[in-house]
Amino acid sequence: MNGLWLLFATLTVIGGSSYTLFTKLGASGTNPFWFTFVMTLVILLILGAGCLVSQYGYKIDVTQGMNPHALAYAALCGVSAAVIDVGYFLALRYGAVIPTQVFWVIGDLVVVAVFAIAFLGEHMTLTKALGLAFGIVSVLLITKAP
Repeated sequence: MNGLWLLFATLTVIGGSSYTLFTKLGASGTNPFWFTFVMTLVILLILGAGCLVSQYGYKIDVTQGMNPHALAYAALCGVSAAVIDVGYFLALRYGAVIPTQVFWVIGDLVVVAVFAIAFLGEHMTLTKALGLAFGIVSVLLITKAP
């Protein structure tokens, strides 16, 4: 296991967990679009400051590698993030945290795995197939009404 991978994966878990908890706590009675707008504005300010520090403090060209192809995919990621933010906000408003989180994580995993196999040339092994199947079973068990 790579140390940098572990660091960034851990930051992702911390950020994702905080995102879920703060969204759930803020969802009640709040307009999802305004909530998401404020959240996105904070992201813009933090990333903008990061770009400025990188560019002028560390002399790193933050536009390196940005071409029309990369910009198009960045824009598509932005659209996807907006769909996630509003949809997740409303799912947390109208449902519990655990089933919402499990549905998102496993649903995303299954869709991405199918795409990776169909279009990116990744291979499905028996253990991966079992992992996906158990993930789907976990969604069914956790989201099943008592």
